[in-house]
Amino acid sequence: MEPRSYHQHATLRANEILLDVLLLARGRTRTNDNAAASHPSLIEIMLLFCPTCGNVLHVEEYTGLRFACNTCPYIFNIARKVSSRTYPKLKEVDDVLGGSAAWENVDSTEERCPKCTNPRAYFMQIQTRSADEPMTTFYKCCNSQCGHNWRD
Repeated sequence: MEPRSYHQHATLRANEILLDVLLLARGRTRTNDNAAASHPSLIEIMLLFCPTCGNVLHVEEYTGLRFACNTCPYIFNIARKVSSRTYPKLKEVDDVLGGSAAWENVDSTEERCPKCTNPRAYFMQIQTRSADEPMTTFYKCCNSQCGHNWRD
């Protein structure tokens, strides 16, 4: 057997990670005796590709489970235990309206608050869509105990 290329190795690793994530989402690991075989939907929704020829791999049962290619002799045994998870770091979300400082110098108008029914609300208009669309009006209740935000 000739050595694997970088692409083949990367495809194998990506396939392993996909399988681990799918099994962990279902509360299972690859070492649970035929856990995936007893739940066919677990494997049917996942597509893994052969690192040799690029065709879709299918799951077959033998003494355990394995991925096999219909076109070439590639086989990948499913037997590794997963022991850790990593979560991606979430990106910070910016306040589109400019935070509390944006509401400091705004005017108020006769608009009833849908939460506390206060008759007045602060407002500001921002162009949130294309230039040929009307501006979006954002409101904030004038009642300091309420402070409810909504848009028109």
